[in-house]
Amino acid sequence: MPSPHRQSSAGPVVRAYRKALCLYPSAYRNRFAIEMEQVFREQWRDVRGRGSSLETCGFLFWTASELLLTSCRERIAALRKRPSMKKPSTSFARLGWSLAGGAAVTAAILALVIGVTLAMPKTYMSSTKVLLRWIVDSRIPPSDPPDPLPLQTALAAIRSPEVLGKAAERARLAEHWSPGYLRTGTLQPAEIVEILKDHLEVRQIRNTPIAEIRVYDKDRQLAADIANAVAQSYLESRVTGPDSPRNEASVVDLAEPGLRPIRPNLPLNVCLGLLTGGALGAVTAGGLWLLFRRRSRASASPSAV
Repeated sequence: MPSPHRQSSAGPVVRAYRKALCLYPSAYRNRFAIEMEQVFREQWRDVRGRGSSLETCGFLFWTASELLLTSCRERIAALRKRPSMKKPSTSFARLGWSLAGGAAVTAAILALVIGVTLAMPKTYMSSTKVLLRWIVDSRIPPSDPPDPLPLQTALAAIRSPEVLGKAAERARLAEHWSPGYLRTGTLQPAEIVEILKDHLEVRQIRNTPIAEIRVYDKDRQLAADIANAVAQSYLESRVTGPDSPRNEASVVDLAEPGLRPIRPNLPLNVCLGLLTGGALGAVTAGGLWLLFRRRSRASASPSAV
């Protein structure tokens, strides 16, 4: 039997699998639960070690499907061994077994959703804000919203290859990203700029001359460093440009590392899993109710004759 220390150090996916074993009959669970958990722990360690998100999700889906099917099969086999409960004869018994089947489906789907969510790579977001004073100074009258044309030009300039190239050098993205994209060698500056565009979102804060620079990355500190680097590189490009005063733009809010990942959204996924699992569980419960009712009528018809 595994030591208490080993069980306490199990990851959230292994603990969820251990709880999902309650779907099996108690006799089956007492006999095979320890071995099943050990096998799952070793397989989960191997899958996570390979680092493939697609393979991880496929393994969790296959495990949840197999657990649901085999637990239902073992429940049916346990019922057949008990003649008094082989075929639910009363309406209360039929309802109880139908609801149990629906609850098992709901629990399996919810466990699958939680497992896949926990296995997905986490993405953090950090943002910095840049005040464009030259747009404010050019407004006539001052009470009007900022002119959209200069704002769009400024947003496009922030995403320009020149600004992003300097930001990539400032944040040392070649050093951080090359191991994740290449087995050997270093990413080229043009490649880093294209990757950075996929991690970057630049938008205007509504009815203000403020540009918000958002950066998404699995490393929360790196996301903040990139956002600040992009803002600083844009300010330097404005200062060195022709007829550009030094106070025409400034950073009003530096980026900080995100405290919580924005993707995957665990509470949202759990709610969606409950809704989907509840719907499929209701369908399963209704199907089991009709099946038990039909068998009950079929078994009662010969005696009536």
